[in-house]
Formats: sequence, structure tokens, C-alpha cells
Amino acid sequence: MVYAVVSREQDITALDTATELIALGADTPNAIVVPQATRITEIRIGVTPDLTADTLLGFTTGLHLIGSCGDQWLAGPVGTVGGAAATSSGIKIGKPMIILCNIGVKAGGQINAYGFMHGEDVGSLRMMVTIIFDGPVSGQCSRFDYREADLATANTPVTLNTRGGATENDFKVSGETIKEIYCGAGLKPVAGPLAATTHFRLSGNGVAVSTDLDFQGNTLCTQDDITISGALSIEDLVKYAVNIPTKKGDLRVQAQEVEDDVGTPYAIICLGFA
Repeated sequence: MVYAVVSREQDITALDTATELIALGADTPNAIVVPQATRITEIRIGVTPDLTADTLLGFTTGLHLIGSCGDQWLAGPVGTVGGAAATSSGIKIGKPMIILCNIGVKAGGQINAYGFMHGEDVGSLRMMVTIIFDGPVSGQCSRFDYREADLATANTPVTLNTRGGATENDFKVSGETIKEIYCGAGLKPVAGPLAATTHFRLSGNGVAVSTDLDFQGNTLCTQDDITISGALSIEDLVKYAVNIPTKKGDLRVQAQEVEDDVGTPYAIICLGFA
């Protein structure tokens, strides 16, 4: 076992399109080679938009890790951007989203990391992933999967069925236990004052025990003069520690914006399995 921290980054310039994270500043180290380690204990996902001026846009992000770590689909931070370039104060200092995990790896193996920009094309989205091997703190989950969709109408549930720019339909489960849930939404806003919360519901024959599974995501609000107010926000998803047993079958997730129609929320949910 050896403690190691490895990072990769890249500009994502195409919507719903895999972009391999192979760079680190001026260097191009390409894919990640697993050190003499046995597991990934932490993944950090940082994003920052090099945004299109004078346009109100919303986005979500996804990360696909494949190779020695298996096939992992994780959701990253979400955001909204906009405001008049000459008058707004759209400044943001952000931090990476932290996902503790327990993903087995094989020393000397290779991991390819692919970033996704979902929702809307904000111009360019810079993503960096940091992977910590054999760290002193770990999580429970060994597999991650996500789904996303646009919410066009308030108080109307929408099934989240897309991953990596392709329609994947419901989650497939086979007896694993869901231990973590990450959910939230980016936002293409309209002028307010308006306010909404986001709501996510899990259902389907893959749920082993009949119970209510309703989760609150992030809140969304807008004011009157959004085009000149410097709307810029990058936020982590809302995290839940859960204990939901599954059986072989499907898991459906539906999301909605509750109360006001604040524009178009771009909803995303990531499930962590153990």
C-alpha cells in the first residue's frame, strides 16, 4: 500500500461529449497509472466555467472513470452563469466537490478519466479530477452511477434517464445497497423574484423494501435584474448518507422544481453502491 495523489485536467468545449482529462497545466501525462495501491479512497471534482458573456446559462457535470477502477460514473458540481460583461460582478472562488469511496484498483493498471458538460454549453468548462489512493479516510461505496435531465415545467416530475450524453433509462441494480446519494440542479434562470426547491424521488421494482424515498436537492431563486447582476454560482450537490437495499430490477428517479418556475433547472443525481 502507498499513499498517492494524482490529478488530471482539461477544457471541456462540447456539450454532452466525453473529453478525456489528460493534461496538468503545460504537461500532458495522459491516462492515470495506478501506483502501488489497493484502492481509491477519495475523488475530488473541480469545475470552473470560462463563460460566454451576456448570456444566462446553466450546467451540470459528469465524470467517467474507466479501467483498473472498473466503470465509474460520478456527478460533479452544478452551476449557473450570466450577467452583462461590462457591469456585472461575476466573480467566484470555488472548491472541488469531495466524494469519499472504496474502489478497488490493481497496481500498475491504467485509469482513463473523461469529463462531461451537461445542461447547456457555457462556452468552456475547465474540469480537474484528483484521485487519492490508499488515503487515511475512505468511504463505503465501490460503484457509482448517475442520471440527468432538464426540468422544463414547475411541479411536474421528469424521469432522469440520460448519462454521458446518451439515453440509459433507469438505473439497473442487482442486490447492492445504496449508501450515498448526491443530487441537485444547475439553472438557466428567468427574471424573478422567483423561488423553488428541487425534489428527487426514487422508485421501481429494484427497491427491496417498500418505503418513501423523497430527497430534497438544492434551492433556486432569481431576482428582477438578473442580466446585469452578475449571476455566477458553482455549487456541490446535496449529499445523503443512506441505507437502501436493492434487488434485481430497475430504479427510477424523477425530479421536479417545486413551487415557482425559476427557468430551466438541469437536474442530476448520483447513486453510490456498496
